[in-house]
Amino acid sequence: NHKSGDPVAKNFCIVGMGKLGSRELNFGSDLDVIFVYDEPEENDGTHYSAISQLIYKLTSEMTSAGYAYKIDTNLRPEGVAGVLVMSIAGYQHYFKTRARIWEQQAMVRSRVVAGNQEVGEKFMERVHDFVFKDEFEYSALIEISRMRERMELELAQEKTKGKNVKLGFGGIADIEFAMQILQLIHGKKNQHLRKANTMSALDMFIAQGMIDRIKASQAKVNYLFLRRLECALRIISETPTNNLPKEVCDLAQLARLMSYTGNEEDKLANALLEDYEKQTVQMREYYRETIGQLLR
Repeated sequence: NHKSGDPVAKNFCIVGMGKLGSRELNFGSDLDVIFVYDEPEENDGTHYSAISQLIYKLTSEMTSAGYAYKIDTNLRPEGVAGVLVMSIAGYQHYFKTRARIWEQQAMVRSRVVAGNQEVGEKFMERVHDFVFKDEFEYSALIEISRMRERMELELAQEKTKGKNVKLGFGGIADIEFAMQILQLIHGKKNQHLRKANTMSALDMFIAQGMIDRIKASQAKVNYLFLRRLECALRIISETPTNNLPKEVCDLAQLARLMSYTGNEEDKLANALLEDYEKQTVQMREYYRETIGQLLR
């Protein structure tokens, strides 16, 4: 309901977060986004809220042909209790007054994915001022490491739900947290380290001589193994799961998709579990060493 040529979303942009922001989407991944506009304070954002709701509906609503993408907007300020779209000025105020450390960490993986690029660049300047500070407080490091522990204990719950490739012991989150913590510490002085993608960040830390090349290269091997496994899991289950199956036949099927060879299901399942154990132990060792060095 607008005249042709009217700038419907002239001062509006969409910012990708999480796996979308870091260009690490997998089968079944949600698209984590936040909606941002840049208008004078007297503009309450009603217009941009309507645009955001329309985008959400068009992409996520189930139709006879399925849906395009599942959009998750819960990383916006105050989550589901917050407004769907916020101005740059509103974000800047939120960053200064109420934002928590996990939100600072989450913004490491943000990038503009659509809309007005000038608005996006202006917003990202505010993001970088918020994320990359002159000094990274010791208390923030403690809080982030405890958050990783809670993810493993409360979300993964491996004792009852089985091994979790993403959030469990030595899972993908270990290397993500390790890199993001290092970025929060060093990103202010070294802009080359401001990479949304986990492996791009790791490669840059290696190139800058800031982390041990051999140990980091092994962590990269661990990460790529777990990402392949996560992908295979989701292809087989046709759901966005991160949990390894418990049945031998299912593990064997997963092993074959991971290019393991052999006809005996028991051997295939055991070979996969042995490799998983090795990879996750190495990943956890790298995470603990990274955090341990910072805590000294």
